[in-house]
Amino acid sequence: MTEFFKKTMGIVTVTLVISAIFSLSATVFAQLQYTPLAPLPGTTVGTNCNTSDPVNDPNCKVGVSSYIPAIFKLSIAIAGILAVLMMVVGGVQYLSTDAISGKEEGKEKIQNALWGFLLAIGAFIILNTINPGLLSFDLGKYQSIKQAPSAPAPTPSRAGVLAFCTAENSIPGRTWCDDSIERNKLAAGLNPVAVKQNGPCLDIGQQDCTSVFGLYDATINAIKGVKTRCDAFAAKNNLPECKIVITGGTEYWLHGNRSLVMDQNPTAHKPNGTVVDFNIGDPSFNAYIKQNGPTSAIGCAPGTKYIVNGKIYVEETPKKDHWHVCY
Repeated sequence: MTEFFKKTMGIVTVTLVISAIFSLSATVFAQLQYTPLAPLPGTTVGTNCNTSDPVNDPNCKVGVSSYIPAIFKLSIAIAGILAVLMMVVGGVQYLSTDAISGKEEGKEKIQNALWGFLLAIGAFIILNTINPGLLSFDLGKYQSIKQAPSAPAPTPSRAGVLAFCTAENSIPGRTWCDDSIERNKLAAGLNPVAVKQNGPCLDIGQQDCTSVFGLYDATINAIKGVKTRCDAFAAKNNLPECKIVITGGTEYWLHGNRSLVMDQNPTAHKPNGTVVDFNIGDPSFNAYIKQNGPTSAIGCAPGTKYIVNGKIYVEETPKKDHWHVCY
């Protein structure tokens, strides 16, 4: 077992080193294209690769960002095949000898093959459980971030502050940004989440409005995950469906020190922020938070704090009219 532990630690160390190299050089790898002598199916830029002469066929070129996932999946398959073969060899050796040393050697081969197989499959299962995106090895996204066009220069608004809208989400004659894309993502699917029906924000400084412009996709997915888990909790406890409504989003001027200048307002209610406010009046949603979340002394706002599924829900004081959630 000590020898197996050493081997396992060696594999883990090599894996970490390789992961670090890929992380540091992802931008470089994302740009590379080359022609392998033996292209893997489904990795070439063209669909009609001439495998008999791949060097002279431009359809046979591959990108590292697509080749690495194929190698990873192929390695898992090869590990499974080799593990089965070694278990067969070990089984034959165990059955075909009467010597104790021979039986021990056969048993050790079976055990090592089984541990190796479990290690390979376990790595895949763990990464897929944490985040399926970890298995995509999408190095291209680093390149897209690196080469993303710079945002247009901010333009002064009538209030003397700056508007950061792009051509895609700008509202003619207005100083704030259209949040239709984010609202549609929140409303899509079987776990829709609504936004407070007090009208979208059109101008910086506008009162009584709610905006979700600039919410990260990860934050939107996390919010929709809350809806899914809350509905499951409600169904299990014979409660009505959870009615989750976002009452506070990225309209920064209505939070913090109320400054109209974004950089001078310390609130986390901003585009690309990780904080939203939810309605507090739905009994099913309230029960889901209070029955599933132990209270905590750590939080991102004053009030009674609950930790639910790793997120902090604060029954914010003094009004206690919403849940302040930190993602």
